[in-house]
This record gives sequence, structure tokens and C-alpha cells, in this order.
Amino acid sequence: MDRFQRLPAVVQGLSLVILVSVVGILPPTILDEVGFRLTPRVPWVLPATLLWMWMIWRFLSHQGWWREHLCVRTLSWQDWLLAIAVLTAGTLVIHVSRMAVLRLLNVSDVSLPALPGISTSVLLSSILVTSLTAGLFEEAAYRGYLRSLLQERYGVGMSIVLSALVFMFAHLSRGREFFVVLPLAFLFGCLYGAVAWKTGSIWPGIVVHTTYNLTRLLDKYMHLAPR
Repeated sequence: MDRFQRLPAVVQGLSLVILVSVVGILPPTILDEVGFRLTPRVPWVLPATLLWMWMIWRFLSHQGWWREHLCVRTLSWQDWLLAIAVLTAGTLVIHVSRMAVLRLLNVSDVSLPALPGISTSVLLSSILVTSLTAGLFEEAAYRGYLRSLLQERYGVGMSIVLSALVFMFAHLSRGREFFVVLPLAFLFGCLYGAVAWKTGSIWPGIVVHTTYNLTRLLDKYMHLAPR
């Protein structure tokens, strides 16, 4: 660990982004795919994912260097309310902008797997798994470890911008939506990074990020589900 801490802040931060993403997000994604293919009517992936997330989070949030740079300070209820309000308002503005431009370009926002053969419980389980893992581990990786490590070396403003840029390029997409997703992902990263810095905690970001993902995916499902 001492050798790792002697590495440049950018290298440390990017390494942890990759590590947290691979360990936190990849296994649930693989399990989700396996569940779709092998047991399309049995939602066993959700409890398995929740157990996996609990184990990874317990390690990341234990005392010491890992917890310090994860940024999970306990907040007062006033700080909670203000942070949630700011993040919700900002996220709504970004989402409305995103949908307006995507509609203008006639491009779909998100896609879900084909409904035939997949039970509602399995699909809802998949939506919850996707929302939880992205909300928890993306905030831990980008607004927790990466931003806090960059802040120690480059200061507050640069750490927010640089972590948002990395978050933006992690959301590269193909086609015309490329021009929509990237700048809005950058604004998303700046907003959540600024709130994480101001509060000293990524918890409000986790709550709003997860809720946003869940709402988007559920809305997509409701439009696709047979009536």
C-alpha cells in the first residue's frame, strides 16, 4: 500500500476507478446476463448481487486509507436535505436537456432486453441491480476515490473537472447520441463532484444517482411492457 500511495495522484485515482468498476460493477453485470439466459423466470440475481455489494462496500468503507478517500462523512439532516435538493434539481435539468436533444435527433435514450420469455420479476430485478451497482460504485470510484485523490494534488476545482472528464469518457457511446451523452455526462460529473466536495460525502450522490437510474429504467419498462 505504501508503494501505491507514492504513485502520482492521477495514476492512483484511475487505478481505483478501474478496480472499483471491475470488482463492484462487472460481477453483477455478468450475473445479470447469466440470469437472463439460464433462468429467465427466477430472480435469483438480486439477492446474490446485494450480498456481493455488501461485501465489497464493507471492505471499501472500513477504517483507514480506503474509508478516508471514499468520502462517506456522516451528514446532518440539514446537509442531507440541501444536498438532495441541489442534486435532484441539477439532475432534472440535465435529464430534460438530454431527452430534448435525443428527441430532436430521434435517438433512443436507454434500451432494455427483449420482454418475451423474461418474467416481470427478473426484469425488475435486473433494473434494480443495474441502478444500485451504478449508483453506488460509480459514485465511490469517480466522486469518492478519484476526486479526493486529485484534490490532494491539484486542488478542489481541478479535481472536480478532471474527475468529471474521466466520468464523461467512461460513458463513450456510438452514433449521434455521442454528442449528447458526453457533454451532459461531464455536467453530471461536475455537479455530483461539487456536492461531494462541499458535503465531504458521496452518500447524497449515491441516493440521487441510484434513484435517477431506477426511474429512467422503470419508465422505459413501463413504455415497453404489454398493456
